[in-house]
Amino acid sequence: MTTLTAADIVAPKRDETIPGLLRAAARAMPEKPFVILPDHGGMRISYAATLDGAERVARALAAGGVPKGGRIALYLPNGPAYIWAWMGTLVGGAVDVGVNPGTRGQALAYALNKARVDAVLTDADGLAGLATVGELAVSPMVFVLGDKGPTMSMRAWGDWASAGSEPDASAIMLPPDASPLVTASIRFTSGSTGFPKGVMMSQAHMLASAKMFNFMTGFGAQDVLFTCFPVHHVLATVTGILAALCGQGTLVMTKKFSASRFWDLARSYGVTVSHALDAQVAILQSLPETPQDRDHKIRVMYTAASPFPVFEERFGIRIIPLFDMSELTVVAYYPQGLARRPGSCGISSSLFDIAIVDEDDYAMPPGEEGQIVVRPRVPHVMMLGYFDDADRTVEAWGNLWFHTGDRGMLDADGYLYFKGRLGDRIRRRGVNVSATELESVAARHPAVAEVSVIGVPASLAEDDIKICASLKEGMSLTPEALLAHMAAELPAYLIPRYVELRASFPRTDTDKIRKAGLRAEGERGLTETTWDSSTGALWRKDS
Repeated sequence: MTTLTAADIVAPKRDETIPGLLRAAARAMPEKPFVILPDHGGMRISYAATLDGAERVARALAAGGVPKGGRIALYLPNGPAYIWAWMGTLVGGAVDVGVNPGTRGQALAYALNKARVDAVLTDADGLAGLATVGELAVSPMVFVLGDKGPTMSMRAWGDWASAGSEPDASAIMLPPDASPLVTASIRFTSGSTGFPKGVMMSQAHMLASAKMFNFMTGFGAQDVLFTCFPVHHVLATVTGILAALCGQGTLVMTKKFSASRFWDLARSYGVTVSHALDAQVAILQSLPETPQDRDHKIRVMYTAASPFPVFEERFGIRIIPLFDMSELTVVAYYPQGLARRPGSCGISSSLFDIAIVDEDDYAMPPGEEGQIVVRPRVPHVMMLGYFDDADRTVEAWGNLWFHTGDRGMLDADGYLYFKGRLGDRIRRRGVNVSATELESVAARHPAVAEVSVIGVPASLAEDDIKICASLKEGMSLTPEALLAHMAAELPAYLIPRYVELRASFPRTDTDKIRKAGLRAEGERGLTETTWDSSTGALWRKDS
């Protein structure tokens, strides 16, 4: 018997679309719960109700004048409105632009302007965030979607006080499905430098990632998947909502992670597969042991970057370490039964060639560190490019290899080892953070002269964020006031934990701030003059 590889399962089909899969599931199992929302009173949205809501949204967008292929910002939190909005955008042949609902002010304006959105789909709470933006280079229509049913009202940009009017969509015919090979989604992700980049994803790419998730976890129609991650991130959408659709299973989605609720939710809803990043796994492992530790149905967690053998033994759950990016599908992982090697995230998924190169793109021998570069073996399993950013797209594809911006190593047997990030990339709570974006927000404070953001070690996993700032002559500023200024524009997970107000910075020969110097100070960037927002006091090595 021939064993099927990931490439056999995941390779995109020429005529397969997300709306087509939704229609097929709604016909085959109309009343089966597609999404369950514990934070909304345990609301259950069936496959048929999802399709009905998506078609209503698609018709309303068309009635409001949004063209096929138009870009629609989804400025929504985890909840029923997002389910209808995302599926409706795809059914209508438009392009979704994922926007963090916690973003405000100029940071929000950047995302809307960068993607040149034609419309914004939000809820009543989102109107308050949109009102902080001010003038835009674009003038999108605004559609307000309710979470008790897929009803919509339409407003002109800036007409926040208006009650809006519901578009007359009764006579609208839905368009044919868009090609699965063209841009269907733009997701902002941060690299080592610059503002967030808009990753252009086709339906084929998203379906490949969803099917790869199902291939690795064994997720199918009998399964229940749990996610607590935000819907503007591909983890909750592509490997959450879309993976559940591809497997014709059920997704349980909460607004955020709660260690105190996690196991109760898992038991209540019969969860069999769960999302979890390193920080969440470490928190759950730190809880006191109880006789109920194995009283659940979860068999696999996806994905922690590191193995957690103590957690696996205690809870009876297999964790799948792997390496991937929003721009790609899974590059390397551990198939079930493959012996693990300390520090490795597994072997090639068979979807990509993997190499390690030096700064001049020459291949490094096994055992030597360099940048991880990849190229696909299967068509349509990675991004189409960075939206409206040809320079960075070409730069990423130097010498016909996609440059991940991550350091790594391959051993003689082809096991990949992730060794950290190049340059200024910071990873917090599973998301790459743009230092440039944070610096831009902080620099707008009238007392700030110069600012630099770096990643420092976190207590559980990944990075914490430290901001270093010097002040203009004669000005004063407290760490609390600087963070409050940033919180007015940025979501909570982007607010730095550490603040250091300083008189000067280490410099390069060209007088730029030398971030390597900042990271080398004290205890890997933390010094006795670093203020810690978690304690409200100066950092101490023994704290």
